[in-house]
Amino acid sequence: MLALIAAVLAPRSLRADVAPSPNTIFFHANALYGEDRYTDAAAEYERVLAAGVESGPLYFNLGNAYFKTGDIGRSVLAYEHARRLMPADPDLYANLRFAREGAEPDAPPLVARILFPLATRLASDTLLRLASGLWMLVMLLAIARRLVPALDAVGRRTVVVASALLVVVATSAAYRVLAIDLPSWAVVVARQGATVRFEPSESGTAHFTVPTGAKLRVLSSREQWSQVERTDGTRGWIAADAIAQL
Repeated sequence: MLALIAAVLAPRSLRADVAPSPNTIFFHANALYGEDRYTDAAAEYERVLAAGVESGPLYFNLGNAYFKTGDIGRSVLAYEHARRLMPADPDLYANLRFAREGAEPDAPPLVARILFPLATRLASDTLLRLASGLWMLVMLLAIARRLVPALDAVGRRTVVVASALLVVVATSAAYRVLAIDLPSWAVVVARQGATVRFEPSESGTAHFTVPTGAKLRVLSSREQWSQVERTDGTRGWIAADAIAQL
């Protein structure tokens, strides 16, 4: 009986190994990165993701680790995940551009950048919160103008400005959700790039090639193949194991 009680009351470290928390694994990965053990660091960052934890800095560090190992495709994949969580981070943008050998990260067409200027600068949830806040502000200002006639002149100008900002924020949010967040995207992770074919078959005629790290829109899937589209609208079929979806 005494032995049983001692076993129950013994410290957990003596009875069984305690699984480290995601936070502990993250800092361990950072330490490994600092020791130039980039492959091990990437594996530890992946453990954090496997535990269900996601954050911009986590994906950013994972991208850095993969880049150091020479795995450009998975580096870009991690950076793209990070960009969805912190789209305005200048260091992330610079690293993503460098990983793609100086090429500008994919961007919406010029017309879209002019009409929806905040779509690539802020995350969807941030844009939606701003739109909600501006909507409430416009409503409160409209009510205040009716209740306090002395505020009519100033209130009118303020309502116009707030309404204009609301239009910019709301349309940018709509564009980001419909054109960036909802479509299915993938990154080419095959180290030597991949061939996109006219048909979903190894014997299919080669259409064009894509380098590792290229971002493609996924339209459909068929067995071991995915139909993809480049930013210029060119479509074809690529082996599913050559890409990783965002």
